[in-house]
Amino acid sequence: MKKNKLLLTGAAGFIGSNLSIKLIKESVFELHLLDRDEGRLEKLKKELSEYSNCDRIFFKFNDISDASVIKDIENGFYDVVVHLAAVPRVAYSVENPSDTFWENCQKSVQIFEACAKSSTRVVFASSSSVYGDNVQMPTKESERLGPKSPYALQKMSAEKCATMLSELVGLDAVSLRFFNVYGPRQLADNAYATVISAWMSACMKNGKLRLDGDGTQERDFCYVDDVCNAIKLCIDHKTKWRGQVYNVAQANCHSLKWVLNWFVNKFNLDLSKDITKAPPRLGDVKKTLADMSLASSELNFHPSWPLEQGLEATYQWWIKEAQKKS
Repeated sequence: MKKNKLLLTGAAGFIGSNLSIKLIKESVFELHLLDRDEGRLEKLKKELSEYSNCDRIFFKFNDISDASVIKDIENGFYDVVVHLAAVPRVAYSVENPSDTFWENCQKSVQIFEACAKSSTRVVFASSSSVYGDNVQMPTKESERLGPKSPYALQKMSAEKCATMLSELVGLDAVSLRFFNVYGPRQLADNAYATVISAWMSACMKNGKLRLDGDGTQERDFCYVDDVCNAIKLCIDHKTKWRGQVYNVAQANCHSLKWVLNWFVNKFNLDLSKDITKAPPRLGDVKKTLADMSLASSELNFHPSWPLEQGLEATYQWWIKEAQKKS
């Protein structure tokens, strides 16, 4: 029997908060928004209270591995689980591999197992970091994986488990490999923070921009609205998922120097005074560029936010946030 209930883990995070707003606007689901960051969950609650249909939103301050959460999934309380919760900091995973393995892999497998028992669909947030420094560009989902950090290894292990459980016990699962997501609600102190959010924050505070490495690193930046569209396509998919994996990206890469030049022009920066240089970050790859043909043909996903447009929209959001505080 259709329950029209959806559980979103990591709901108060960067992608989760954007997805929550999209779903309350565009879906018929009763939304159960789970996060263990009470402060950010309260902030999201306040923001969503402005919507007329906010009575179908339920907030859950809890950890994804809590027995009550797992039991609800096992008992078939939800139609869909969108699993975004993670500890996505690469450097932190290098320093704390066992702790982050527990958070990013073990807890994900617990959710997959519970979903398998109740025939609940699960949409899992994976990462382009599973590819590592792959020489094949653009990168297809079938490419050999070569994770360079514990975080990337953990995401790879979790998505492989989802695919395996789909094959063995019929788990209705799909994994999305996000490429360098950026946009509104991504703060510099967020675990998902990209160079874009870090630089935007620095510019709004009249601080210096830090460039890690020589700036020739290239990234396939993907605007958060496109990511949310891809997730919703997976939620609404008519037939059962079988452990498929899809890239979610723009299919167009830009160097950090290109992005830096956008900031220089936008904020009238002085390269000699406003930019500080730092060594490359441990675990970072040199280039990311996705092949989007599979997501296009099978998921009907077509990204619609070029980087220039996404950067401007992100800037406008930061301006509005600054005005709220003034």
